[in-house]
Amino acid sequence: MGVDCVWTLKLAVQTHEENGVWVANCPALDVASQGNDPEDAVKMLKEALQLVMEHCLEENTWMAFLEERGVTPASR
Repeated sequence: MGVDCVWTLKLAVQTHEENGVWVANCPALDVASQGNDPEDAVKMLKEALQLVMEHCLEENTWMAFLEERGVTPASR
C-alpha cells in the first residue's frame, strides 16, 4: 500500500538576461535553467526542479539534498 504525500514549496526565483538568453535561478536549491524570455526560463526552471525532486525521491535522498543546501522543513 502506497502513501500519497503533498509538498508545498515556496522558493525564491531570480531571473536575468545573460548574452541574449534568460536565466531563471532558484538560489535556495542551487538549480537554474534558461529560456527565450523570463516566463520561458521560469517554466524550464520548474521542470528542472521537478526532475531534481523526482530523482531525489526515487533515490531516497530528498531530505539529504535539502539539508546540504541548508533548507529545513517548517512546521505548520
